[in-house]
Parts: sequence; C-alpha cells; structure tokens
Amino acid sequence: MHTLAVIQARIASTRLPGKVLYALGAYPVLEHVVRRVQSSQVDGVVVATTAQAEDVAIAHLCRRLEVDCYRHGGDAADVLGRFVAVAESYNPSVIVRITADCPFTEPTWIDRVVEPLLLCNPATPAFSSNVWWLRDATCKLPDGLDVESFTVGALREADAHETDPEDREHVCHWMHRTLTNVFTATPREDYSHLRWVLDTPEDYAHLSRLVRHTDRPPKPTMDELLRREAS
Repeated sequence: MHTLAVIQARIASTRLPGKVLYALGAYPVLEHVVRRVQSSQVDGVVVATTAQAEDVAIAHLCRRLEVDCYRHGGDAADVLGRFVAVAESYNPSVIVRITADCPFTEPTWIDRVVEPLLLCNPATPAFSSNVWWLRDATCKLPDGLDVESFTVGALREADAHETDPEDREHVCHWMHRTLTNVFTATPREDYSHLRWVLDTPEDYAHLSRLVRHTDRPPKPTMDELLRREAS
C-alpha cells in the first residue's frame, strides 16, 4: 500500500466526550470523516483507536462502515506509538494524519497535501501539510480542514527521537521542529475566521446548523459549506 490515511479516534475527550459518535444530520461525525477521506485518492483508510473498553463503540461503527479499525493496546495518550503500530501492520510509504473531530475534512485538500510526497523516497523523512505553523506559511483554511502527511521514514525518525509525552500525543511536533524537507499547501482566499472542528458544545451547535438531514457523506462539499456560512 502506497498511501494510507489514518484517522485517529477515541471516545475519551476532556471537553466533549464521545464527540466522534455525535450525529451531524443523519450520520455520526466519524462516518462523515471516513466517507470524505475515502473520496480522496489515498490507497487505503484505517481508523486507529485504543484497546480501551469504551472504544469498542468505534470498532462497531467501523464494522458497519466496512472500514478497517486498528485497536492499539499501548498507552492511549501515545498517539505517535499508535501510528507506528499501524504503519508496521499496513506497510505504507506515505501516511496521512486525520483527526476524527474534523467532520468536514476535504478530499481535494488531502490530495494536494499528499501529492509532493509521492515523489519522495519513503525512507527519506519528509512532511507536508496545510496548517499554520509550518515555517512561514499562514493557514487560510477553516479550522478543521487540517491535513498532515509524512513519509514512513519521517514517522520512524519521530518515534526514535520524540520522548516528550505531550509531543507524542500530537504525533507531528518533532517533524514540525526538525525536518527541512517540508511542503505546504494553502488557498488564495482567507477562510481562517471559520471554525469547522468539533471540540465544544458551541462547535457542535454550529456544525449542526451547517448540515442538512439529507446530506449524505461526503456531502456537503467545502464550496457548499462556504455558501451556507454566508447565508
């Protein structure tokens, strides 16, 4: 498998427990994420969760959606270790990191972020993203359309060098600080004032207003969401 999208998901959440299973329109948040990622050009999709009892609900949903679910038995907070375990199991060349609290993940942005890495040697540490902290780039996308992608070589280097528990929870911090082989992708327009991530009850209320009950994932598209924001 060349490109693998890994959707990290857990029931536990400090501010909004169980948010990945909340309903947006007629479908759970995690289903929105899975269907949108499946609409990109990646070769495979896997939901990576923990072996904790509460996360069996995620495994059950994945079974219904017919998408792979990898349940990692290590430290639930060591998300970097979870990604390494997934990589060892699936053997991809390029990995895409998606978080399950971003129900409007945009397939076209996944493809744009992954594209430059397809020309890299998988063993060479390389990283690509559309998020704001990359060097001099400024994120102009709505919060919640973040995409991070890296070669398996970058993942192995991060695992070997990253020891701080907080940084291991966020997977890519070592890559942000260290790698020089970095690619960025941003739109011309600035939509950074918009928030499409699910982290609070206020977020859920707003996202629910943007989704129609008839929207079937991967709808609505980014363009449709922008029109609804403006209406």
